[in-house]
Amino acid sequence: MKSVFERLQEWYLAQCNGDWEHRYKIRIETIDNPGWTISIELAETALADVSFEEFQENYEDELNWLTCSKVGTTWCGYGGSLQLERLISLFLKWAEVSVGSHDRGNPESEKAGNSKQESTVDEERRSKSKTDLSASKISITKLEE
Repeated sequence: MKSVFERLQEWYLAQCNGDWEHRYKIRIETIDNPGWTISIELAETALADVSFEEFQENYEDELNWLTCSKVGTTWCGYGGSLQLERLISLFLKWAEVSVGSHDRGNPESEKAGNSKQESTVDEERRSKSKTDLSASKISITKLEE
């Protein structure tokens, strides 16, 4: 099973198109509570228009608190010093449920012989997913089930 860090790297790679990676960022930083903050810019991705319901957990616990939300086209997560992996996992669960997994940029799918035709189908599916999901709202509680 892939780690959340491997999955985040794959999500990032799937967004890279020669332009996106020059304009948008994933930031992971420490905060003085102590804890973590993560911000993921979603502009020009299939997640840009997908709603995300703000979520808080263990907010009074010094080490295990976390909160995440979406502000405009940026997904934001904040958490205690032991919550970095959980924050990334929550983002990835939401992203995967919202648009499904795509093999774009996956070396394994390239080994299997990704053709131009398959890429075109992938682009059409991604475009359709973005349109279908523009009004959807996924609650984090559903992701936890």
